[in-house]
Amino acid sequence: MSRKRASDPTTPIKITIPRSVLDAIHDEIGPTSSRSRWISVACEDKLLGSSDFKMVDANLAQRWHAFRAELKKEGVWVEPMMLNLVEEAVMRWRDEQLPESD
Repeated sequence: MSRKRASDPTTPIKITIPRSVLDAIHDEIGPTSSRSRWISVACEDKLLGSSDFKMVDANLAQRWHAFRAELKKEGVWVEPMMLNLVEEAVMRWRDEQLPESD
């Protein structure tokens, strides 16, 4: 049985960034985490502040990151364990949306 296709499929791109930025990313996420996912989330977070980005068009992961950014901006402290649990649920949901690799 094949997996459901993603409603928002990924597209590979090539970027150039300073080595110091890449080193900082590696320090932040560790060697086993996805750099693509981390950069994609950072881009989504940036777009959330843009007038071109409409929350009504956002998927679950984008809404979660917007909520976290708003909490941080407002100075609201949330139990880290709770953030981790929701983050894991969002990532599981996102993984289910990805197309099956052949």
